[in-house]
Amino acid sequence: MNFLELVQRNGNEVQTDSRLIAKAFDKRHDNVIYAIENLDCSPEFAALNFKESYEISELANGRPVKYYHVTEKGAMLLIMGFSGSKAMNVKEAFIEAFATMREQLSLYRELCELHALRDAKFTEASECGRGLAHWAREKSRLNMMIKQREQKIQPRLFE
Repeated sequence: MNFLELVQRNGNEVQTDSRLIAKAFDKRHDNVIYAIENLDCSPEFAALNFKESYEISELANGRPVKYYHVTEKGAMLLIMGFSGSKAMNVKEAFIEAFATMREQLSLYRELCELHALRDAKFTEASECGRGLAHWAREKSRLNMMIKQREQKIQPRLFE
């Protein structure tokens, strides 16, 4: 399994879910659900890091099937308790997957900020360009008006 398949982006958060955890550790999903629901952690931690969700499943004759969205902290707490021949490799893969996805999200946010800055600078430059074009049109007209006024005023000032 590609380690990046272990995590997903949910808005600005990196998370996994109980189905992916079960698949990665070759466990039955109901056993992973049981492990989540029987973690000896505070209710506050559980509420922040394990979000109960349901999916309509064709395999369950259209009945909703429970699973959990799991944050990085929740996943780390949960998988610490898993053991078995390949558990350590999978744990390392989860750690790497979360770190890589966090880095990708950070780069994506920076990219969005750069796009916004570029767009703002383009708008500013466009406004300046329109202002310069308007000035070029107005400059000749204003210079002509000034010259006309100077011609009318000059003779009277020196009489």
